[in-house]
Amino acid sequence: MENIGMVMTTYVGQNIGAKSLKCVQIGIETGIQIQFIYCIFCLVIIMLFAPQLSEFMPGHHHDLIVLSSLYLRIMSMTFILHGSLMIYRNTLQGLGYSFQAILSGICELTGRGLTSVIAITMSSFTAICLINPTAWGLALTYCMFITIKKIKQLTKQKS
Repeated sequence: MENIGMVMTTYVGQNIGAKSLKCVQIGIETGIQIQFIYCIFCLVIIMLFAPQLSEFMPGHHHDLIVLSSLYLRIMSMTFILHGSLMIYRNTLQGLGYSFQAILSGICELTGRGLTSVIAITMSSFTAICLINPTAWGLALTYCMFITIKKIKQLTKQKS
């Protein structure tokens, strides 16, 4: 997911240089589609084989395999958040807004910290499993908002 996201930085930068905002928008859509297909593939594999994948870890204790399988399944259902975040964060980089991309990382860390406190307070393994997806969702919301705003500004400047 990170690699597809990193490709966006160069792709967007080249198309901004060529003054082709339409290609940037097509690139975002295509990147999201690629991430979606990859995430569906991972989801199917993990849903089918989570216990077997969990057995690769040292210590084949039944309870650990059950918890690990739950974690893998929850994460695989939320991979699209991470994949989309990589597209939008790296699009910001390619647009030349590195500071905003860094701020999205801060949003992600803040979300991870706040969700961790909530999960610890709840003493819930499922809540712990949702720490990363919540952080990805917060950072993605920020990145999408800023990316759309910046592309609209560039479109107005072009007119």
